[in-house]
Amino acid sequence: MAIAERPAATRRDQLRIFGEDRLVAVVRTATPELAERAARAMAEAGIRLVEITLTIPDAFELIRSLALDASLAAKGVVIGAGTVLSPRQAEDACLAGARYLVSPIFFPEMVTVAHAHDGMAMPGTLTPTEMVAAAVGYRGHITWDATKPDGTPRKLMDV
Repeated sequence: MAIAERPAATRRDQLRIFGEDRLVAVVRTATPELAERAARAMAEAGIRLVEITLTIPDAFELIRSLALDASLAAKGVVIGAGTVLSPRQAEDACLAGARYLVSPIFFPEMVTVAHAHDGMAMPGTLTPTEMVAAAVGYRGHITWDATKPDGTPRKLMDV
């Protein structure tokens, strides 16, 4: 399932784009058709970072299709995969063409897989221990879920 053409956005490019845009369109729909329409609408609106969650049926095929789309590439769109829950999903998403991976949980293998494909990983964290573990071996972005029971802004400031 290896992707034939590698999108131009390297990990360094992605860090720059994330820093500039600070906006990711997270696409989570019931069908791949709705997801594709949503992803294209976000790109048309000028959003460059489009995340396809792996909760969408046939998400890997959709990622592959969007990642190889010349019209999206011409707009500078970078396709990522969200709700990555295992090393296998991380590898399959990268092979399909995802340039960045997002997870609600922290597992170091996701970072290793993303970096092996010159991609970016954003592991999920909540506790200070998870935040430090994610940051120590990895220089990039981490995600922090404010919707979790102790995910208040004050808690983040305390860390």
